[in-house]
Amino acid sequence: MSCDPDMLIADEPTTALDVVIQDRILDELLELQEDFGVSILVVSHDISVMAEICDKLSVMYAGKMMETGTKEAVLSNPSNPYTLGLTNSFPSVSGAQDDLVSIPGSAPSLQDPEDACRFIDRCPFAVGACEEGHPPMYSVEAAEQGRLVESVDLTEHRTACYVADQLERLRTEARSEHTWHETQTTR
Repeated sequence: MSCDPDMLIADEPTTALDVVIQDRILDELLELQEDFGVSILVVSHDISVMAEICDKLSVMYAGKMMETGTKEAVLSNPSNPYTLGLTNSFPSVSGAQDDLVSIPGSAPSLQDPEDACRFIDRCPFAVGACEEGHPPMYSVEAAEQGRLVESVDLTEHRTACYVADQLERLRTEARSEHTWHETQTTR
């Protein structure tokens, strides 16, 4: 902090720590933010950490942006198959205690990545367009109205999915373990 940075990057600041120490570290980060007026970019695999500390949230998979928006929008209204899968595999602390559903398969190798959507081999909603390239970012608001509208507005809730215009179906079917484990994409 001696160089008065505008941004502090915290890469996995609470990984492998017990919840008491995690909480202290997160409190310290928030205190630094307040005292120095610095923005903080937190990189983490822990959804509970993100839910506690972030204002805005971006979900990435294999180096590509999958969904981005306010924390509330992304966590309470997930709109990308990967984000839907993540939320299925994380227990709710306030809502109904549904069975957890894991995302089958493994992340792709990034040594020689395909041009296809990075999530294609694990996505039960993959369509032909997914093989042609990683999807652009679409407006979730438009997708909820059944339209695919590309968006570059960084303040908007956005998702990278070619079938985002079918959000109601995706959200309903993503809750089912059958969707993830019985209908895997084969290429």
